[in-house]
Amino acid sequence: TILAPNQHEASIMLGYTVSGVDQGKQAVLDLRTRLLKNDSSAVIITMGGDGCIVLEPNSSTATHVPASKIPKERIIDTTGAGDCFAGSLCYYLSTGCSLLEAVKKANICAGVSVQRKGTQSSYPSAAEIAKL
Repeated sequence: TILAPNQHEASIMLGYTVSGVDQGKQAVLDLRTRLLKNDSSAVIITMGGDGCIVLEPNSSTATHVPASKIPKERIIDTTGAGDCFAGSLCYYLSTGCSLLEAVKKANICAGVSVQRKGTQSSYPSAAEIAKL
């Protein structure tokens, strides 16, 4: 099981504001304890430009995975970036990547998407993904 809300959704689920890496690290622990009640589940909170916080199964240590470094002037449209991340995460997990490796690659895909206009039309192609 993987629970992967964004920081705003995590805030609603937890009843407190999740803002910044330190709060994100606490929030993934709280989400697993309060909602999943299962140490074998993974929790990922996407934090926009701050990247994501990952809590791997059977771990009590959250890992910060930074977002791709993209100059502000290259960011065109963030709509759909979270969906791009989620789809890419599933794709990379299906190819046998570890959770952390899949998260890193999904971050890169989401970083590509914000540099283009639109939602699905902004997602990297299979040829682009092969080069990542």
